[in-house]
Order: sequence, then C-alpha cells, then structure tokens
Amino acid sequence: MEKNTDHLWIFSSRPKSIDEMLLTDEMENIINSSMYNHTLINGPIGTGKTVLAEAITKFSARIVNCKSSNEIDELFKNADEINSVIIKNIDKCYDRVDEILEVYKMKKIIFITRDEASSDLSIFKNCKIIHTNQFLPKNNHSLKKFQNYLSKLLKTNQIGFDSSNDQFQLNTLEMYEKLWPRMRQIVRHAQMRSKSNKWVPIPV
Repeated sequence: MEKNTDHLWIFSSRPKSIDEMLLTDEMENIINSSMYNHTLINGPIGTGKTVLAEAITKFSARIVNCKSSNEIDELFKNADEINSVIIKNIDKCYDRVDEILEVYKMKKIIFITRDEASSDLSIFKNCKIIHTNQFLPKNNHSLKKFQNYLSKLLKTNQIGFDSSNDQFQLNTLEMYEKLWPRMRQIVRHAQMRSKSNKWVPIPV
C-alpha cells in the first residue's frame, strides 16, 4: 500500500462499484428503482452527481464531458453502439438537449449539471429531475453512513485512529456539519488530517 502522502485520495478512492460508494438510504432507493430512461441530476460541485449516475447505469455508461457541440456530434455517430450515456456539463449544450433525447430515446441518458450553471430546467420536462438534496439529506441516517464511510476510507489508506475516542468523534461530527454533502471536500479534508499515517485533530 502506498503511503497516504504519495497519492490523492479523491482519485484513488473514487468508487468503481456500488459496494465502494457512500450510499444513503435515498441513493439506494434511486438506484434500485431507476426505471426512467432519461434523467437530470443537478446540484453543487463535488457532491457525487457523476458517481450516482454511474451507479444507476451499473458503471457501464459512456461518459461524455460536454465542452462543445463536437462531443455531442461524436456521440451521435456512435449511438448504435451505446446503451447508456452520462453527459456532464450539459449546460454548455442546452440547445442540443431535444436532439439528444430524440437520438437516444430508447436508451438510458443521464444529464449532469451544477446548480451554479443551471438556468431554465424546463427543457428537461421529459426527464426525471433529481437534485442532490434528495439523495444527500442532512440527517442522522446520513451521519451514520458518513461515519462508516470515513472509517473505511481511513482503514483503506492505513491511517491509525480510534473511533471510540471523544476527540475523533467530535472531529468527524464537525466535518459532517461543515462539509456535508460536498464529498470531494470531505475526502480531501480527511487526507489533510492524516499525517504520518495517524489521524490528527485539526479544525475544519
């Protein structure tokens, strides 16, 4: 195992299967009951929108980062070969949404956009719209899931900690209160606290 300073956890800990995810009860319900072919997931940056989309498609979808219409044109060329697609930053190609839905009308499409980039979502009237608030609520159930996830993350990276220690419990609660549901920041902050392979109690 590499030392925790040798790599960025936000990359090494990125889930590659549902078993590796932090799954709230709401996320499990969405994944297990996802019968909609066309979905829009929107919310703040770094909250796990793409990972949820991957879980819904069983980590088998083509992922397209919509930086320009060229990516969409390429997607149309390969439509026959693709069963499911995740389109990130769709806000940059809003004028192509109807066209995408027509070409992929019988296939699973998940659009992803950030709150700060969202404008008129009425163009997604034929899609199931899911906001991160729906699957990452701030409640006691999510707190427990967060604590379990953090413990697993630290163990995976061979970080020494005592989950029964009062200071550790206060630290994790503070992280949850201040950072949830920004998963990317949570993972970064956990790595910042893990110096010399031991948990260090520093402020959030």
